[in-house]
Amino acid sequence: MMKRIFLLTACLLSVTALLPRPALADSNGGQWGVVLIAESGSCDRGFRYPVLVTNTGAASYQGDSDITFTGTVSPDGAMKFTAGKGTMKASGTGKLADGKGAGRWSGKNASGACSGRWEAKR
Repeated sequence: MMKRIFLLTACLLSVTALLPRPALADSNGGQWGVVLIAESGSCDRGFRYPVLVTNTGAASYQGDSDITFTGTVSPDGAMKFTAGKGTMKASGTGKLADGKGAGRWSGKNASGACSGRWEAKR
C-alpha cells in the first residue's frame, strides 16, 4: 500500500512539473505610477494612474476615483491598456523595463480626438 501511495505521489509531482506555467511578469510586477501626457488634441494635459501589475501580467487601476485603467503586460514588458476618466477614453501601447516605462496613446473626449505619450515609474 505504501509503495502505491509513493508511486502515485511521484507520478503527480512529475505531471505537475510538466504542466505549462502561466507567463509571469515578475520583473514588472508590483505598483507603478503611470502618467498619460496629451501632446495633441483637446484633452486635458495629463492623467496620473496608480497601477498594479500582477504576476500574471494583469494591470489595473488602484485608486478610488472615477478613473478606469485595465491592461496587460507580457513577460518581455510589452504593455497594452485602455484608460478613461469621464468622457475621456484612451488606449495605448508601450514597454515596461528596469523600473520605468514609456509608450504612446490615443483617444477621444467630448471635444474630439487627442493623443500623446505615457510614462511610468515604480
